[in-house]
Amino acid sequence: MTIMTYNILRDADFKNGFRLKGLNSLKDGHSAKKTVCGKGEIPDWFLCQWNSRYDMATDGVLEKTAEGYRFYDASKSLETDEKGGVILSLGAEKEYDRPRAVDEPWPHLLLEQNVEPYVRILDLSELRVKGTFELKEFRDYMAGKGEEHHTAQFVWVMVVKNVNERSPDFGHFLWIVMSLFDSRYEFSPLYCAQDKALPDGEFIYSFCSADYMKGKLLAGEPQTVDFDVYPRLGEMLKRAQAARYLTKTEMGDLALTGMNFGFEITGTYRASVLAEEVGIWVTLRTEKDGINEKERKGEKI
Repeated sequence: MTIMTYNILRDADFKNGFRLKGLNSLKDGHSAKKTVCGKGEIPDWFLCQWNSRYDMATDGVLEKTAEGYRFYDASKSLETDEKGGVILSLGAEKEYDRPRAVDEPWPHLLLEQNVEPYVRILDLSELRVKGTFELKEFRDYMAGKGEEHHTAQFVWVMVVKNVNERSPDFGHFLWIVMSLFDSRYEFSPLYCAQDKALPDGEFIYSFCSADYMKGKLLAGEPQTVDFDVYPRLGEMLKRAQAARYLTKTEMGDLALTGMNFGFEITGTYRASVLAEEVGIWVTLRTEKDGINEKERKGEKI
């Protein structure tokens, strides 16, 4: 019997370019405004710049480097290398004129990919997030006086959505978040709540980073992450339902439909991270594994 394991991320070494999105997902939508370093085919990766002061579609500069290329504007930068890595940099000191208020939006710099075709959760026995990450730069322009809502975060996010068209919850989803760097903490705490960045925000489940990190990401000290999310999916659905989200959803309704990783910086900080060998490795369930009633309902997984 052959067990099938594969990386669902396409172009995992970032060789085929990026589709640049706008500044506001609600106003600009999710269509691409520009293709960066495409090779004739449609790139698999989107480059997202939500809530930035600067628009890379008009202000972006593309230059070749010794190992690849760099695409940048006054506050943001994406740089590739010949090894298949990518460096994302966001300087929020260029984005804010003053310390950000708690209810104000914040800039993002993310790489995003749709999972097409989507992967049904109950078709899997593993959902493993892998990658090697290194902090290249961090600067605090708040002189250590940032409040709890001020931080520089580098996160990995997966979207697990109800894809059952007959379900009352069809189209609603979970944000599954793994924090790889958060300037506030040695280890980011477990966090479960509504996504406050959108008017009708969905449910966020953010892991405690001690589950998959050895410690805080530090300059010159790359860390490799290899973490199976699958065993925790039942707990995520339970927490969402306890908070009155996805109350009509069973595990069999859910599928992995998308992902992103990169920066969300809510204070006056500058940060840069190198990501290499990224992947979401799934192992398909065999007939021998079967599915029992408790797994289908999310009571056991």
